[in-house]
Amino acid sequence: MKNYIKLGKKILKKGYIELTRTGETLALHNEKLSFNLKKSFPLMTTKHIGYKSIIYETLWYLKGTTNIKYLKNNNVNIWNKFGDENDDIGKTYSYQFRNFNGIDQIKEVIKQLKDKNNITNRRAIINLYNVSDLKEMSIPPCIALIQFNIYYVNNEKRLDSSIYQRSADFCLGVPYDIAEMALLTHIIATYTDSNPYNMTIFYSNIHIYKEHIETFKEQANNKPDKLPILKLEKEKIVNLKFEDLTIDLFNFINIKKRKKYLYKLL
Repeated sequence: MKNYIKLGKKILKKGYIELTRTGETLALHNEKLSFNLKKSFPLMTTKHIGYKSIIYETLWYLKGTTNIKYLKNNNVNIWNKFGDENDDIGKTYSYQFRNFNGIDQIKEVIKQLKDKNNITNRRAIINLYNVSDLKEMSIPPCIALIQFNIYYVNNEKRLDSSIYQRSADFCLGVPYDIAEMALLTHIIATYTDSNPYNMTIFYSNIHIYKEHIETFKEQANNKPDKLPILKLEKEKIVNLKFEDLTIDLFNFINIKKRKKYLYKLL
């Protein structure tokens, strides 16, 4: 994750001061981070990241729900402030994955990627930023669009993913976003019998909150370590519906204990 630390230092050095609805930030526009998913899994090694939370939240995306009880029951509480008295957050994230104006985007993307006669159509896209539903969301998705491309290299069937993120909280959200999009790519690859390869995330606005600066400076002094590897129970996964996937189907190898850095959700 050296590229993550490098980008963070760039934001500190060259970021623009922006006064936003949630506080003062240093921000850059039109940045990107790329990861090779074939060699390893992009889980942060310069601070503690709850890998179970990453799995639970990704599986929640696939459930197509407006409710966060599944997350709360599994000790994932990042969404609590956005839920109402019934733990409902509206038609955001999870709902849009499975119901974009009546379209199940996960099923549609996999259908397109499995079409052997048309794998180069460049239309395997998941759009989470549904303008028609914005008024029914407690918070609009920061990740706006996800695109997948299948191709062959020396008879190896590869899957690349491209993610467009409209807004990115560098210290708190981005490490989880990276890991969750990587896990999603692995899941899509499993259902399409392909190998996850390159993942690139494009950031329209990536920012560090003023309150996070000093803590990140401390974290940035840590040397990035060897990345873990993700093993999936592929034979079991392909026989299950997306919404029925469970955490025991995913196993991280070479997970080490890391120092915790507390970044306030703003």
